Amino acid sequence: GILENTFILFSSDNGGVRGIGENTPLCGAKATVFEGGIRVPAAVRWHGMIPGGRKINEPLANIDVFPTVMRLAGVEQSVGKPLDGVDMLDILTGKQEKLERELFNYIGQSGLLGEQISYMTNDWKMIVIGPVVTDENADAADRQKFLFIISKDISEENNLVDQNPARAATMYKKIKWFRSLQPEEAVPPYNEGRDSKSFKAPHQWEMSDD
Repeated sequence: GILENTFILFSSDNGGVRGIGENTPLCGAKATVFEGGIRVPAAVRWHGMIPGGRKINEPLANIDVFPTVMRLAGVEQSVGKPLDGVDMLDILTGKQEKLERELFNYIGQSGLLGEQISYMTNDWKMIVIGPVVTDENADAADRQKFLFIISKDISEENNLVDQNPARAATMYKKIKWFRSLQPEEAVPPYNEGRDSKSFKAPHQWEMSDD
């Protein structure tokens, strides 16, 4: 009887690897913030609670799993920092149809000069690729900017950044705000400082021998 009383969620953390995976009709692949890198299949089952045979198009993310499971477990609030995700249970059960939210994605594998950040609302998505957006000394010409009506263009074929300068400017400010949240003592960019002998954990890390 365990299956009849178990919440099951299957998902992935990123799109297929370029040259190996197949992400068509999406643009991009793993290690990009284009839809081919961040939009993944997912399936959920909870007997008697989640109606089967439905397709959910609302923007859900892996950061939503924890607050959702908290609710399932009867935990009312996190005792730590505020959570970035949202409780998606009502969307999954069909009690709620729409979910208005903002989503950010960040890829830092290429280092500080080639960061990728995306900001998405339900309809629009902006992507910035290049030097750290909070670096006022960086050459703005080195940054690529893309703007899509993602609800109509999941293939990200029509870059509308030049046709919508006001919206692009507003969304770019949001991206800068998001990037500014990273603390000064954050983990180094991917592939930097990976030598275990020279690595020093930030002072706020809790280290254990267990």
